[in-house]
Amino acid sequence: MNTKLIPTKLDDFVLNKSIANMLKSITDDNVINMVFCGKPNTGRKTLVYAFLNSFNNCEIQKIRTLNSTELKIGNNKVNIEYITSPYHIEINLYEYGLYDKNIISDFLVNHISYKPINNIPFKFIVINHFDYMSRSTQICLKLLLDKCSDNVRFIFIAESLARIDNSIISRLSTMRVPSQNDEEVVKYINTVSASHFKLSQTHKKLILNNYEKDLFVLNNAIVCFHYNKKLDFSQINVINKYIDDIVKLIKEKNLKSIAGIRQIVYNLLLINVTVPYILKKVNDKLINSQKLNDKIKFNIVSAVSEIESRMCSIEHDLICLEFFALKVKKLLISN
Repeated sequence: MNTKLIPTKLDDFVLNKSIANMLKSITDDNVINMVFCGKPNTGRKTLVYAFLNSFNNCEIQKIRTLNSTELKIGNNKVNIEYITSPYHIEINLYEYGLYDKNIISDFLVNHISYKPINNIPFKFIVINHFDYMSRSTQICLKLLLDKCSDNVRFIFIAESLARIDNSIISRLSTMRVPSQNDEEVVKYINTVSASHFKLSQTHKKLILNNYEKDLFVLNNAIVCFHYNKKLDFSQINVINKYIDDIVKLIKEKNLKSIAGIRQIVYNLLLINVTVPYILKKVNDKLINSQKLNDKIKFNIVSAVSEIESRMCSIEHDLICLEFFALKVKKLLISN
């Protein structure tokens, strides 16, 4: 993604401008814990980093680093990856499944126990996919949130408030990040086309009709059409291409393709696509397939319900998705 399309300052927003304006009013005296809620690729994390840049008067994207550390939990060793700067820590706790509470107590607590330096008022803890964590893990974070109120502020990123414990929501300022309407997107495309990336009217219309309320797809299409006018839109939508590849591998009647599915899911996780989102998209593709009969489609829907229930408990999302793929393969083989 070309960084010119990603605003780093709150003043630079064309999309989500009203939320950016609200964030500009936050100061040392009134900053509280927040949750940014909205569908994937609506600009939640872009808003978070623009706020951090504004609040700390810096550009965190240029000074943050990817770190890893090994944590011993019982007889197991867990490798933890996280992003850090002098002003913040960002971590995806939900990826660690059964170990997330240990990471909170043994890793996160140690990191936030140090007081900020250089007159920095607060250290910010950014936690992705918060609503996909178990209620018990959410409560652990609530206790930490209350305990560290003097020098730490939490920023949670979530899709749905319905999956977050009410006792935590009451402690947070909610920033609802909506999907963009067409009028806003037209204004954005025209602004970008006038400044950085020249687009024809044909390409503008093609982008507007195909970006599927997804800012990742939108920005990727703008850049791709700017540099290559002859591209087909299906070549641009990376996420949908990955989903199509997963569906093809599921339909292969052999178990070796599970490794391929796992690799594609890892690629999607790298661009901040969650496993539940992948499951939903794969399910939609399978259900809309004309080659599958109604009985198989019914069984697929039942399998999705079972997997979603497993993901709401203690099981790791990636394991659940692989179990779903195996279950669908079994249905197709027996058909």
